[in-house]
Amino acid sequence: MIHILVFQTENKMALLSHLFPALLLLQSELQLICGAETAGLQTLNCPAPPWVPGTPGHSGVPGRDGRDGKDGAVGPKGEKGEPGLSVQGPPGKAGPAGQIGREGSTGPKGQKGDPGPPGTDYLIRSLQSELQHLKARLTTIEKATSFDTIKKVGQKYYVSNGQKAKFDEGLKFCTDAGGKLVLPRNEAENKVLAAMHAGLGSVYFLLGSSDKEHEGQFVDLNNTPLVFSNWAPNEPNDHQGKEDCAAMQSNALWNDVPCDISLHVVCEIEIE
Repeated sequence: MIHILVFQTENKMALLSHLFPALLLLQSELQLICGAETAGLQTLNCPAPPWVPGTPGHSGVPGRDGRDGKDGAVGPKGEKGEPGLSVQGPPGKAGPAGQIGREGSTGPKGQKGDPGPPGTDYLIRSLQSELQHLKARLTTIEKATSFDTIKKVGQKYYVSNGQKAKFDEGLKFCTDAGGKLVLPRNEAENKVLAAMHAGLGSVYFLLGSSDKEHEGQFVDLNNTPLVFSNWAPNEPNDHQGKEDCAAMQSNALWNDVPCDISLHVVCEIEIE
């Protein structure tokens, strides 16, 4: 067995020794052929035996630029694709806050608008006030009609029960009755008061005026100078220095009298 293997090895070595010169010659011819260039043609690539390194070949001609195809014909338009799904994407990040604008200048003041309708509270208060006013008028009329003798002049009632009293007593009586001691403010009122003499059978009525504070200066119950008077001739004369109160005679003329004598009392009740 060993002899057979030695024989086969020797035969192979002998065969390679005869083939090696022929392979070298074949390689040289292929290199000459591969090195030649044909006119305008690309260089041939010739394979070399894997066990023998060949000589490096020359650089080839550069390839064509891909842009040469831009002038080519446009192909037909493709069919419309299927619509995509309408799915809302996630919200993006919040952007930065904008700058705060500067406040503009104040415009001119506008005209005053028309008044609006009265509110409910105003109407309620107005009705309440009117109701109270009507109640007060009714109370005043009731007081006036409670007297035996009544005369109306304007917004006033002249009333009397025929009683007599001194000046201070007459003041209190009329105040308690919701009025004041009578004092005419004009000629019309003076005539109405004078007409009451006949019904009461009186000669003098007390008037709401005196000059107790300053002699000769008759004032009303509010210490205001008289705006109207109807003094008899030579009156007031302060007879014997004792006549400091005013009174009306049956002839509608005025006279000054003592304040401590009792005369008929007529009260004046005014309706507001």
